[in-house]
Amino acid sequence: MTSPSEQSLTNRPALSRPIGRRFDGFDGLRAIAALLVVLQHASFHSRRMNTGHFARQFSQLDIGVAIFFLISGFLLYRPFADRMMTGEAEPSTARFLLRRAARIFPAYWLALTVIVIVGKLTDDRFLGLSSYPETVAGYLPYYTLTHVYRNFTEATGGLNQTWSLAVEITFYMFLPLYAWVLRAAVRRAQARDRFRLQLVGLAALFAISVVARSFGYWGPSDRVSMLGEYWLFANLDLFAFGMLLAVLSVGYDHGFGPRRFLDRVADLGELWWLLAILLFWIASNFVPLGLERPTKWQGLFKQEFHALAAFWLLLPVVFAHRRVTLISRLLRQRAVIFLGVVSYGIYLWHQTWILQATQWDSRPDFQSDMLLLVVFGVAAATATAALSWFAFERPIVRQIGRR
Repeated sequence: MTSPSEQSLTNRPALSRPIGRRFDGFDGLRAIAALLVVLQHASFHSRRMNTGHFARQFSQLDIGVAIFFLISGFLLYRPFADRMMTGEAEPSTARFLLRRAARIFPAYWLALTVIVIVGKLTDDRFLGLSSYPETVAGYLPYYTLTHVYRNFTEATGGLNQTWSLAVEITFYMFLPLYAWVLRAAVRRAQARDRFRLQLVGLAALFAISVVARSFGYWGPSDRVSMLGEYWLFANLDLFAFGMLLAVLSVGYDHGFGPRRFLDRVADLGELWWLLAILLFWIASNFVPLGLERPTKWQGLFKQEFHALAAFWLLLPVVFAHRRVTLISRLLRQRAVIFLGVVSYGIYLWHQTWILQATQWDSRPDFQSDMLLLVVFGVAAATATAALSWFAFERPIVRQIGRR
């Protein structure tokens, strides 16, 4: 016997996209996100984020991390959201976690190990490791991506951009649990109510994240104040925006949600990207220059404007099924796709090579030419990332996938 809700789903509209299909354009979005982070770190080492034209904008190019988080929220939650609508069995949690671990840890362990070995051999900060632990056990938090939980020095040590990987890992562990709880709540609901309850769940995640970040800013704990922004719950709103896109996409396929509006989204894709740029520009003019810590209200303001800007950046890509646009042409360029494929490696290696370029440069510290740092950083990081991907990461990912 099937329940009325399950019977109503038997004749649901055919999916416009198979659930396992790779969405066109997301490799291009990863490439954009990675390049934004490269630009920010190059602007730091050249002091362009402190003085000169567009200093405020350079300071806020960590929006690339927000874009990565939204991409993860969308792509990883969409299978859960779809099966929640149909009543099908959830994806295997063990398989999901194993695949995510295979995607994150091997490349990271390779990069960190090479950096440690070369740094020790050369007695130098080669490749950007900010500090070396005194004991073997001291490396354990970095290799397990738990270094963001003990103290601020350790949280910003090692490859300091990898705080975001620690957040990603905790999101991977949180997502199946969240999906299981929500699935229990919607099990007996009609299809349309399942769609609505998923939206309610995302609203709750957003509220929890805002409260968590506010507690970090205004709460009594100095430790949470210093470290909280490196933890999942302070960044859960970013993932929630990506998950919202997943629910809207699944709802569209099942005949729910603002379908007329979403039908128009791809046709006006350039407009949404202009809106994303405008939101980013507004946010950059209300936060401090450089790495100066924003005030509490500025921190909240920046977080949500970055989330909204990234949301409008992703929206036309998710629903780009009506016609070819300038955006779709850009994101489908082979060079852009290639950069997206190796973007994780670029993220891991770029700061390393930027710092090496500053050491080869004859100028004083923090006075290197930004264009030189960007060109060399992108080229060297891309070459290293490609070697890592094709020779090391891809074979592991494929082997895990086959098993």
